[in-house]
This record gives sequence, C-alpha cells and structure tokens, in this order.
Amino acid sequence: MDASLLGLKLPTLQPMADGGIRQIQTIWHNGSGRRHRVRSSRDGPVNWRPLQQSVLLDRHHCEPPSHPLEGLHGLPRGLEYADETHTLIALISQGPGDTRMKQILMIETSPRGKNSASRSVTDALAARLADIYPSANIIRRDLAAEPLPHLDDTTLRAISTKDLAEAERLRVAARQSDQLTNELLKSDLLVIATPMWNFGIPSALKAWIDLVVRPGRTFRYLDGGALGLAKDKKAILVLASGGVFTEGPWRAWDFVEPYLRQVLSFIGIEDVRTVRIEGMNIPQLTADAVPKAKRAVRDLVL
Repeated sequence: MDASLLGLKLPTLQPMADGGIRQIQTIWHNGSGRRHRVRSSRDGPVNWRPLQQSVLLDRHHCEPPSHPLEGLHGLPRGLEYADETHTLIALISQGPGDTRMKQILMIETSPRGKNSASRSVTDALAARLADIYPSANIIRRDLAAEPLPHLDDTTLRAISTKDLAEAERLRVAARQSDQLTNELLKSDLLVIATPMWNFGIPSALKAWIDLVVRPGRTFRYLDGGALGLAKDKKAILVLASGGVFTEGPWRAWDFVEPYLRQVLSFIGIEDVRTVRIEGMNIPQLTADAVPKAKRAVRDLVL
C-alpha cells in the first residue's frame, strides 16, 4: 500500500448519545490479500450489528506475535495478534458499552501471598477485567488475610430461621452473612480463586460458602427440590493444584471443581468457566503452569 495513503488514525472510544460506546474489533491484513481476524477484549455480543469500515494507520506497523499493542492508538489489552502485520482494518460495532458488568466479586483463599500461583493468575484476570469494564466495581475479598468464622449454632439459626421474631432477635448474628450475601447478589461476575488442599477446598472458602448459601436469599426450597435465586450471573473458577486433575489417573480425585460447580448451580449460577493452574508439584510442569493459566485468562471471552 502507498504510504502516502496512510493518513487516518483509529477513532477514539467515545460515548454515544444513547449511552453506548463505539467498540473496535480489529482485522490485520498481511499485504498479500490474506486477513487475520483479531479478537478485541472489548468485543460486544455476537448479535450486535457490525458497521464495517477501513481505518488506516498513520504509519506502517509490524509487531512480533507476542508483543502487546496496548499503547498503539489506544487499543485495549486482550488482543490476539497475527504475524506479518501491515495494514490495520477496524470493525466498529455499536452497542451498550460497559454497562454489562457493574460489580465483580473476586474471592481469594490462598495464604501464600506473593508466592501464590492462584493470586498471580487472578491479578492478571483482575487487570483484564478492569480494562474491559473500567466502570465496574471490583471487590477482592481475601479470605486468608481476613478469615471468616465458621458457622456456629447462633449464626446458623440467625440465617435459616423462618420465625420473624427470632430473626429480629438474632439480627446482629446474621449481619456478616447479610453483608456477604448482598455483596454476591449485587455482583454480575463471581471469581473464586483457590488452591486444592487434600483434594478439596480450604476451610476458609467453605466458611464463605456456608455464609452465602442461604434459604430465602440465594435459594428457595420447592416441592422436591430447590430454586436458585442468584440468577443472571457468571462465574470463573481459578484452581491451583500440585498435580494434574483434568485428565489421567487423578481426575476422579478432584473434589474442587465438581463441588464448586454444584454449589453455584444450586444457587442459580450456571455459566461457569474454569482456569486451571496444574502440576505445581510436578518438576516438568511447574515452570509453565502459571504462564499457561495466564494465557487461558487472556483467551477468555469476558
């Protein structure tokens, strides 16, 4: 392409009159007629009507496939890159912008701090979520730094009684559970990051679950079953383990993902995806366990 034609820059993401924003999905042209579709982390729903137009860079630009383009013309993070890139084409979609996520709740359980594999991956996930949904309120609840009490008789009665007088009398005992449950119900996305301990979840995470899985709040009993009340939410599980539990002889020993999926389904959260950090105690797998999980985070459709 004649360099003299490269005079336009990518449009800036600007609010529109209807409250939406213009979102950019890029396609790279390699100069030989072949185009590479590149998904943006700001992709809208598939049913949006695309308005396609060519947008030319003010200069030729080549990047290695692994090099992020975060600083180039304000493109968001989370792009997948094609090689031998020369000319940028933009596919502009019109939609409701960042209104899809108002609150994101991240539950973290590992006590290892900076040495935690799951926390390293959730840091990457939190950064990507903040980039995609800059107006969302992201709450990171650290159950290792601020452990929750396990249920005792008083709290159990306070959060499960059907007696209004007793509920009022035990209101103080239910206060923490009320706060945690409200926090969950107000969130559009729940992220649970946890290591596997002895094939199951840490008791700190179980304490949180016991305080938010509540009759009348997050589920309701029905004849012969129950109805989840935490509807219209998504969840992401970030699971770290010393071994490999997604395949092979240890798969049947995984009591983490099946349990968490069952609990979330019980309260109405059916859209659950999992990012695995596997093989942390297997020498030949350790080095790539966290990088592999971070690549999975990058590839998540959020």
